[in-house]
Formats: sequence, C-alpha cells, structure tokens
Amino acid sequence: MSHRIWILILAVVASIVALQRFTGKHQGQQYQIGIIQTASHPALDAVRDGFIENIRNTLGHDVVISVRNGEGMLPQLETAAEQQVHDTNVDAIFAIGTPAAQAVVSNMTDTSHTKPIGVAAVSDVELLDAPSHIRMCGVQDSVNIELEINTLHQLLPDISTIGIMYTTSEPNSVHTMQEMQKYIAKKGIQAIPFGITHEGDIPVALETAFNQTDAIVLPTDNTLANAVSFIGEKAQAAKKPVVVSDPYLLQPGILMACGVDYHASGHDTATMLLPLLHDANAHAHVETTPENEIRINQKWAAELGITIPDHIMNIITHKE
Repeated sequence: MSHRIWILILAVVASIVALQRFTGKHQGQQYQIGIIQTASHPALDAVRDGFIENIRNTLGHDVVISVRNGEGMLPQLETAAEQQVHDTNVDAIFAIGTPAAQAVVSNMTDTSHTKPIGVAAVSDVELLDAPSHIRMCGVQDSVNIELEINTLHQLLPDISTIGIMYTTSEPNSVHTMQEMQKYIAKKGIQAIPFGITHEGDIPVALETAFNQTDAIVLPTDNTLANAVSFIGEKAQAAKKPVVVSDPYLLQPGILMACGVDYHASGHDTATMLLPLLHDANAHAHVETTPENEIRINQKWAAELGITIPDHIMNIITHKE
C-alpha cells in the first residue's frame, strides 16, 4: 500500500476520532436533550427557538430534542422535570424560566444526578439554590433596572408614583420587584407594589394600580406576560403608561419595554451546554446578559402626550 494511501487512511481515522471527541458518541448514536419550558409566551418561545437552532446547526441529526411545556402549571413542570432527570436516555436538560429551573433543581438533590443542565430566562440563579454537584450553565436575563426606571423618568419627568405589579409565587418576579422598589425610592419617587397570586387577580389589581399611580412597571413575570394583551387594552382605556421588562411584549397599550434579547440567550446557552455533553470536566458557568434593549411604542407615546427626548431616540433599538 502506497504511502499516500496510508496518509489518507490516517486522516480519515483522525477525523472520526475528532468527531467522537466532540459529540461524545459513536457513529449512529444520538444525544437526547429534554427541554422544559415554563409557559408559552414570546420571550420563552424565543429562548427555545434560539437554543434549538444552535443545537441543530452544531449537531445536525446527532441529537433528539423533546419539548415539555408546563403552560404555567407547577405540577406539570414538576412531573416533566422528574421524568427528564430520571430518564437515563436523556443526556442533558434545558430549563426555560425560573419555575422550570426550580423544578429541575429540586429533582437533582441526589449527587448521583450529574447530567448537565442549561438554564435561561432566569433572573437570578442564586434563587435556585442549586447543590454544588449540579453542572449548570446558562444565561441570567437580569433586567437593567437603572436603565429602565431612568428612561421612564425621562419620558415622564413629573411622575410621582410608580406601581409595580408582580406575581407573589414567582421568585424572580418578587426579587426584581424588591430591587425596583429600592431604586425608585432613591429617585425620590413613591413605589407601590401590587401583588397577585394568579391571573384572575389581574383585573382588580390593575384597576387599583391605575387609580393610585402615575405609571405601572412589570418585572419579568410569566403570569403577567401571558396577560399582556389584556393589560395593554386596559392601559389604553385608562390612558396610563405601562412599562414591561421584556422587549417581546411591546404591543398596543404598552409604552416601553426594557430587557434582554431572549433568542440570543437561548443561542448562548446552547453554546455553553455543548461542551458539557462530551466532557465531564468541562467548565460549567452561568453568565449575565450584558446588554438590555429599549423599545418604545411611539404612536402610543404620542397619544399619551409624551415627547420622546432625542437622546432616548438614539438608544432605542427597535422603533414601533
């Protein structure tokens, strides 16, 4: 056999070995990744899509992805998490939203559970209280509260009261509400929290908030996100400014949105999770999204009689 043929054979073998090192699987085998999504709304859907696109582009047909959606129901999330954690065929789990991530973590307290976990659309991973043996990676979607409140104040310089609506059973929402309260108070503005326990509380809480405050801010909150169309309609009827902490929720009746690019969060989490699939010693870490977007509904601002300063126009990333 000629020297050239031997070189070609060795090159092919080296390529196969390199591929196996990357995928951690032998040819013909596939990874299985389970996605657990807290609920259906634009931000969480964008996280899921960004993650799947990156995984598919990298692994192609060498991966099977299943998606379980809890539709905001904690028992459904708990069941999905328990099944995915204990299924030995599932190589990794991607939890979208704090409730989904909490459900996964609560089922991995046993140190024998070492499959890698990706998380996104989680405002503060410390709230998950994850044991040290869990190999967790992902992206925190912390809203830039200073940017959000400062921009609102510049749009409404005479504002004296801001209402903060949040769901009492969502830790990320409670945490963000508390941080918002602190920052608003520093600006000499009164912050009034309006907590709800479920979606049915929204109409009464919203009416009360409109009557008692000059504007309303919503933290990242899955329950409120599901009802944002209703909130927008009521804001239009009351002619009150409402600010959301999710760029994907800017719609009629919502004045401004400040938040992260959720599609990018999903994409970046996939990038961090891939090395953990094939290397038990790969570094697992969680990053914080570096930048927030500002989006303003200019038509609604005009109807409210709000003039948008030039310096704010220059930082708007998406004009409606």
